[in-house]
Amino acid sequence: MLCCLVAVAQNVDEPQHKRMDFYGYVVTADSLRPIRNTHIISKMAHCGTITNQQGKFHIQARRVDTLWVSCVGYTRRLIAIDSTLTSADTLVIRLLPETITLREVTVLPFTNYESFKEMLVTMPSIETPDEIKRLNEDLNDLWLSRAPSGNGMVTITASPIQYLYDKYNKSARRQATLRRNRRMYNEVLREQGRTDELLPDSLDFSVDYKTYELDEAAETGKPKAMVPRKKYIRIGQ
Repeated sequence: MLCCLVAVAQNVDEPQHKRMDFYGYVVTADSLRPIRNTHIISKMAHCGTITNQQGKFHIQARRVDTLWVSCVGYTRRLIAIDSTLTSADTLVIRLLPETITLREVTVLPFTNYESFKEMLVTMPSIETPDEIKRLNEDLNDLWLSRAPSGNGMVTITASPIQYLYDKYNKSARRQATLRRNRRMYNEVLREQGRTDELLPDSLDFSVDYKTYELDEAAETGKPKAMVPRKKYIRIGQ
């Protein structure tokens, strides 16, 4: 008896889980105009389709299923499919236009120029990104490191690509770091009142050093001192 009940239950559930082809079209509820690009999704079969230019569609759903119908500008609908429908039936789905009510916004001109000026002056400033701050500091360092010629105007004859290369290559970044460190060091000296130790904008100093080489002809094999020389090092140029 139990086996018979299980067999009957399987026979009842099998048609419900079986997929069937359904055809139909989606139109507007007021004028019956076809709606294209409407999404139709089967909740139980986990598949979907889109209507064509004439609003027609074809989808495979189960005998007992629910269709989700949605389109931009129209309200969504849930279409229930039961066992009474067959593949020969044509589904006609009507969608209502979705009306969105916006809040009223009153736009008025300024009464006079003084009120506009006051509002513009008191307007809060926008926080400058860190990347722009860093670029501004580099541009200031580049401008201060070059002495103006003639009437104070600097003429750039190089191409923009060459200028960018000179601005952001490894040597230029190192020089910008040295100038920034020098400026911070001078600020610390000013706070301590040690103005006599300030570093100039263009710092040139000389280093005395000796180099030695081996004299292969010497019997003792001791290194032979050469004449001291001066090597000038320019920082920030």
